[in-house]
Amino acid sequence: MNNVILLSLLLFLCVHCDEVQTCNNKGIYDIKTHQCICIDEYETIGDMQCIYQKRSKMIAVLMSFFGGFLGAEQFYLGNTFKGFAKIFVPIILLISIMYCKMNFMKDLPNYYLLLPLGIAILFWIIDIVLIVSGVTKDGKGFELI
Repeated sequence: MNNVILLSLLLFLCVHCDEVQTCNNKGIYDIKTHQCICIDEYETIGDMQCIYQKRSKMIAVLMSFFGGFLGAEQFYLGNTFKGFAKIFVPIILLISIMYCKMNFMKDLPNYYLLLPLGIAILFWIIDIVLIVSGVTKDGKGFELI
């Protein structure tokens, strides 16, 4: 909120208003460097000034906690490959174990069928820890806010 007030004040007091760009109303234009200075939650990508809204760490943690088995936080962060991997790796492993048990290793104990569940839980815990610790970045490489 303070950034918006500061932006409005700087645009109002501008001496060279004909040189001021709007920066998509999400930042202020620095005349000296000819670049937009975006407010905290927005970033510049290429020539598009202050267009990309960074992802929230709190939302990513909540999505990971409640939908982590399905890779929900990875889809939210823009990491679609990781999201699909979190869904399909345990499923493919379960199908492989079941196939081997039915065809080749009939005496394989049933608790091996729990291995994919253990891997899914491990992925889930690792993702929560990485998001909370600030290691995880979104799909564009920006830190979470």
